[in-house]
Amino acid sequence: MEFTTNDIIFLARNEIDDEKWNHAVLNSRNGRIYATTNWLDAFVPDWKALVLLNYKIIMPLPSFKKYGIRYLAQPPFTQQLGLFASTEIDKQAELYFIQKAISIFKFAEMNMNINAAICETQLKKNYILPLTQPYELISSKYSKSLRNNNLKPSKSKSFFYNCDLKIDLAIDMFKKLYQKKMNIADSSYHHLKALANKLAKNHQCFTRSVWLNEKLLAINLYFKDEKRIYNIATASIPEYRKLNATDFLIDSLIQEFSNSGFIFDFEGSNIPGIEAFYKKFGAVLEPYYFIKWNNLSFPYHLFKK
Repeated sequence: MEFTTNDIIFLARNEIDDEKWNHAVLNSRNGRIYATTNWLDAFVPDWKALVLLNYKIIMPLPSFKKYGIRYLAQPPFTQQLGLFASTEIDKQAELYFIQKAISIFKFAEMNMNINAAICETQLKKNYILPLTQPYELISSKYSKSLRNNNLKPSKSKSFFYNCDLKIDLAIDMFKKLYQKKMNIADSSYHHLKALANKLAKNHQCFTRSVWLNEKLLAINLYFKDEKRIYNIATASIPEYRKLNATDFLIDSLIQEFSNSGFIFDFEGSNIPGIEAFYKKFGAVLEPYYFIKWNNLSFPYHLFKK
């Protein structure tokens, strides 16, 4: 596909055709729920976009404003954005889109599905597990420590795998455990609850939890589109972590959705301990990239330095 940066149109939120946009996201080779209008509207109401040839290639631009400066930044609970298209996007196309974004926004810090050579970049790790096989085949690739040390004892206990929808409980527990560490504003949790309740009506959001004698041990919040199940928020009650309830929860989810064709998206991580935990389930690496540019003039170039 031949084009130049002049063929890429910059659109404000109110200029975007929602139907064409979501069709482009959901039918792209690398589509993610984070790039849908529902998701972006929840966390970045004033988001913008770059669009090529009637939505053949699209790029969401999470636009924020601080100290009078318009800039791009990663929205909360949004692992990655980037370029989306139904066909493969070549390096030249990636370059044109990034150049166009740089010409509009002087500052950006984003996680993207492309590696932009003209920007400061850093590889980030995501782990996924295709749920395309029977449970017996998937679980046969678990690590020995998971099968023998973690799951066997937990399965011998009277754990209850609960499929009831408990959105508020899942988000409240996650917030209680991780808000200080993750530095996410209260308003973002409010927006996550609103989005989760909205998408749950179309079976695009659900929770799973593990209980023992009516005590909550662990609870996870998941989102789902046509291709993936996204592990958005995991909350394991600290005093019960030695019971390995989260291992049991994820194993139960894998068993529930085995042979479904979905990809289970663990949502990270570069943190060695979490990375090792995901690998125990046979998860495979799917990299993405942190991208940054700062073309602000003095003294504004010190912004978020």
